[in-house]
Amino acid sequence: MERRSQQYRQKKKRILLMNGAAMTVLCAIFFVGYTIYSNKIKEEQSDLDLVVTNYEKALSEQDFSSYIQLFADESFESYGATKEEITQRYQAIFGGIGTKTLNFDAVRIKKNKSGEITFSYQLVVATQSGSFTTDDYQLVLEPKENGYRMAWDPDLIFPGMSEKDTVQFNVDEVIRGTYSIAMEKN
Repeated sequence: MERRSQQYRQKKKRILLMNGAAMTVLCAIFFVGYTIYSNKIKEEQSDLDLVVTNYEKALSEQDFSSYIQLFADESFESYGATKEEITQRYQAIFGGIGTKTLNFDAVRIKKNKSGEITFSYQLVVATQSGSFTTDDYQLVLEPKENGYRMAWDPDLIFPGMSEKDTVQFNVDEVIRGTYSIAMEKN
């Protein structure tokens, strides 16, 4: 009888040891998995922050050639333009209206349920004649092997702008205010 009870205790001990070992292995697997997942999320966020920072820096410094490099080549081809032509267009428009500074306002980065990341902002444009705030700009950030890429579109010059539109800057002396900006739709 005592022998049976001793065998029973040894069997129970083995079961407890195996359960403990299994729990330890499961905890280790969970910890490693969580660490890998957490690091991946941090890396993605870091890449995203870098793209947004580079975007804001290039545009606010009016470094349009660096700004244009952030966009996928295919997005320019769909408008029948090169990066150089678009860079010149930015320089002509923002130089033509006498832009002193470009500052970002209401910056938002959102990730929807399907994983699409949207970057939106308003631009505060200070010119020689005063300043104005644009409507919201919106970009979709697509994850790529070496970070994120964005597709360029003419409404990234000014919201609502299409490829054939022009920008005119007129200074009219009036009692209240001194400038107006018009965008012509072709």
